[in-house]
Amino acid sequence: MAAHQARDPARAAPLFAQVLEADPSCLDALYLLGTLHAESGKLPEAESLLLQALKIQPKSPYILTNLANVFLMQGKIDQAAPVLARALALKPDLVEAEINLGILLRRLGRLAESEQHLRSALGKRREWPQIAVNLALTLADLERRDEAVAELEAVLGRHPDYAPAHEMLGLQHGHLGHEAAAVTHLRRFIELARPESDTSEAWLMLAKLSQEPAPQRYPVSPLLRNYERKAASWDTDVGRAGNEFLGPRHIGDWVSTCAAAPGTLSIVDLGCGTGLCGPLLKPLASRLAGVDLSRPMLEQALAKDCYDELDCSDLSGFLQARPAAFDLAVASGVFILFGDLAPIFGCLHAALRGGGRVVFTAYRAERDDVEVRHNLHFAHLPKYLRRVAADSGFEIDALTDCVHEFEQGVAQPGLLVVMRRT
Repeated sequence: MAAHQARDPARAAPLFAQVLEADPSCLDALYLLGTLHAESGKLPEAESLLLQALKIQPKSPYILTNLANVFLMQGKIDQAAPVLARALALKPDLVEAEINLGILLRRLGRLAESEQHLRSALGKRREWPQIAVNLALTLADLERRDEAVAELEAVLGRHPDYAPAHEMLGLQHGHLGHEAAAVTHLRRFIELARPESDTSEAWLMLAKLSQEPAPQRYPVSPLLRNYERKAASWDTDVGRAGNEFLGPRHIGDWVSTCAAAPGTLSIVDLGCGTGLCGPLLKPLASRLAGVDLSRPMLEQALAKDCYDELDCSDLSGFLQARPAAFDLAVASGVFILFGDLAPIFGCLHAALRGGGRVVFTAYRAERDDVEVRHNLHFAHLPKYLRRVAADSGFEIDALTDCVHEFEQGVAQPGLLVVMRRT
């Protein structure tokens, strides 16, 4: 305990292990060694020890809270939520558990419950700015942006230099069309936090407002949070009347005209998500691979039983590791996350066999080669796509206008592109 209290985990951990050799049921040693393992990244070991501790003391809100955190660190969000709920039921004033539960429920898309818990936590600890920022995130997801702005302005009234509040407030003002306020708060966020261009949507919003050059791609962290939250309901959400996402339909239309014999092509589904394109591609495939950054989305794709391989990794790294491996690559609503397409086209050229094709959908830009849209995704002009394709060793077989998706019943202009490796 002295080593633990002195924050010397290298000395404390083996001593706790010695205690457990002598007495495997020592509750304090199980709990504290489990906590130390969690802090050092030994998550399976931490989970095992905390589960043992919980068997001895099943009504400990602190063991439950730490176990939930270990579940979260391993991406087991479905397991973490009921554990946090149990901790909070045992100790309703455990504010940290209520905050984490509110954040987790938002990640699971259970927004009404998330708001309820975060408002409760805020009532107990109004001086903690992170609670109000997370509440604002939930309100924004509920499309109650004015309320989100009010919460964030209240935070900055108490904590004027709290960088996350400036970031969130700038983004909300940007979505609401308040350009001057958006720029002010986003600039202040960058001044305080100095984020890299690939870690925050702030740079994309500033680019949309013509204040900064656009980053090369959508930042990974908010992208993963978004897909984690939407994975379970994605297939239903993209088919809702007035908000349909049409990428898989366009891919399917092309597949129906493809002259390849059934079961003859090695195919990769780039950014496969929940696998909406999988059933369309499977009849053509001798082997079908899918790759995506989001593990929760891939879990949905796995359930469709279409893919011979599913890989959770970045597209470029995946393709670079598989030279001349594929006859066909498809990307439904994926390249809208990249501004400069030359790097990914180069990786595709190397991963395709001679004559191999790429079929993808994109947003159609209005003026510039590459534009940041209102949803902070990228749009491209046809002439830009033709140029980058030629520079990367591709010929364009087809480039046609299409409706990429509907937003509140409004058609969003898109492109269906088929290009062939020369």
